[in-house]
Amino acid sequence: MFLKKTVTLLGATALLLGGCGNSGGESNDLWLYHNLGSNIIMRYNWVPPEKKKIELLAAVDAYGEVINSGNWLYYLASDDSIKKTKFNPDKKITVTYKDITFISKKDKQKHLMSDTAALQKDLGVSDEILLFNGRASNLALDKDTLYFVNEDEEDNIYSMKTDGTDLTPITNEELVVEDLDLAEDWVVYATMDGLFAVKKDGSDHKQLLDESVDWVGTGNDWIYYSDSMADEPVIQRIKIDGSQKMDVLSGEFDEPHVKGDWIYYYRGEDLYRCKGDGTGEEKIN
Repeated sequence: MFLKKTVTLLGATALLLGGCGNSGGESNDLWLYHNLGSNIIMRYNWVPPEKKKIELLAAVDAYGEVINSGNWLYYLASDDSIKKTKFNPDKKITVTYKDITFISKKDKQKHLMSDTAALQKDLGVSDEILLFNGRASNLALDKDTLYFVNEDEEDNIYSMKTDGTDLTPITNEELVVEDLDLAEDWVVYATMDGLFAVKKDGSDHKQLLDESVDWVGTGNDWIYYSDSMADEPVIQRIKIDGSQKMDVLSGEFDEPHVKGDWIYYYRGEDLYRCKGDGTGEEKIN
């Protein structure tokens, strides 16, 4: 997975996490979900540019990836467990993009987005439901099933229903998984030993590449991947059968996120996107 980094998001500090290709849930919009440094789940929408939004959703023990699906937010907590909380649209705080402020529902005053005390008063205490009381990483969701790395079981990949039942191993070997994503019936995962794929039922385990990979994202029947530790990192893509491998993007890029046929990424502090084949690059903030 790409290393965590702290960047300045519109004047507020936010922790952006690698592997956020999974974080879009079932939304047709490009909502990027993260946790604000004060354990507050936030999301922001950069596309189209004229509709940029920042919304603060819940005050919970969120630390890693955040996935929204319907009325629920699924996330990794500070102890690496998996939790969920109900997403209540009526309680969300909309931040004014221009000056990064919000009007408190409690005192009707304007506050800066960095005013943690005011944020927590407005958001209130959210009920957190524990789904997996172990050490997890690399969270992904497909319909009613979560997929993740179970660090208590030699980093093997597991599935679990979104109500916390039916915990099932997908792989059964000692792994060091850097990142994972979902592609139709497949779980695709990255390791320092290569790029692998396994059916969601644990069958047909195969290696697609034998080169080091630490980020993977999927979109429109393509698997995108890269090794951020390479001297000159390049985003490449390949089909699930291992064919049609090609370079897509080179140069400076950070925190890539695949959505459909677009790849979103940072160059420095600026957000860009390009089409899945690397064409049509544009700066969008």
